[in-house]
Amino acid sequence: MNTMNNTLNILDNVQVLTLDIHVWSGRKKLRPEDLKLMEGSELPPESLAKLGSKLVMDPEKLAVFMAIRQSAAREALFVGTRFLGGYAIPVDKVADLMVKLDGLKIEFEAKKEEFLASYSEAVQSWIDANPGWESVIANAQAEPEHVRKSLCFSTQVFNVTPVEKHQEGLQKEVTGLAGQLRHEIQVMAKDTWKRSYHGQQEVTQKALRPIQAMIRKIEGLVFLEPELNDLVEGIKETLAGMPPKGAIKGRQLAEACGILAVLGDIPDAKPPAVLTDEDKATVDGTLFPHEVDQEALALESESEALQEIIVPAFSKKPFEAASPAEWF
Repeated sequence: MNTMNNTLNILDNVQVLTLDIHVWSGRKKLRPEDLKLMEGSELPPESLAKLGSKLVMDPEKLAVFMAIRQSAAREALFVGTRFLGGYAIPVDKVADLMVKLDGLKIEFEAKKEEFLASYSEAVQSWIDANPGWESVIANAQAEPEHVRKSLCFSTQVFNVTPVEKHQEGLQKEVTGLAGQLRHEIQVMAKDTWKRSYHGQQEVTQKALRPIQAMIRKIEGLVFLEPELNDLVEGIKETLAGMPPKGAIKGRQLAEACGILAVLGDIPDAKPPAVLTDEDKATVDGTLFPHEVDQEALALESESEALQEIIVPAFSKKPFEAASPAEWF
């Protein structure tokens, strides 16, 4: 299949979701008159340095909106991968995803009305919590209508079609989807290892959820790279042999760690797309790639060490390994 046909095939299998979710920052520009300077003190000119911002609202009052925004991005990442500033979602997953996003939108709007109804009280509470700065906070407050417009939740779903003679850029983006998917799975696996498995002699059933989420994600997007299907089937077979309840330990723990070692070192993974801070999301406490810091990236060497100990052989027991006690 030539490159253009492959691009069209992939675009036929996905729809693009964009999340337009804005949260009022509760901040205003810090001005020189807001500062209490000693007599004779002098601020540098703006050409040399700029003042930062001041909080005019308790950030805890806005945390619920940030949480809903993160939940929306998380739901999109459960089934899709980043694409064109949004998410490429398998066509057969869009309807269920939109039901979840519609529910989050309803929650967002309800919380917005609740926040606006108590806006004056929230302002006064923040003033009371910062004695000596009452006028700075009061004079910088936004009008409720401005806050209302600054808190918004909307989504867009659309198909992408290349324009004849101008397909090159789009083809490049589509070609990169497989690498983007691999990278997201890689980093999620490494972070899951760090958070739930490293140094443990046994884990709970909850520790399997991120692995199951990764497999569902790959399975839904396997048309991006059909070669991953064998990997998915092998891991599903191993997960099916896990105890349905109780602790995961011994051989089963070694197998789970083996799965993470494989998922954390999928060959040919490409660097992630450039992302904004607004795209942060978590799954059961496990970070997706855009939240991973340098410490998480340092797990790569640890994953390589795991590979030397856990050597998956895709047979009836593809992820058998030495007893965890021998290498934790």
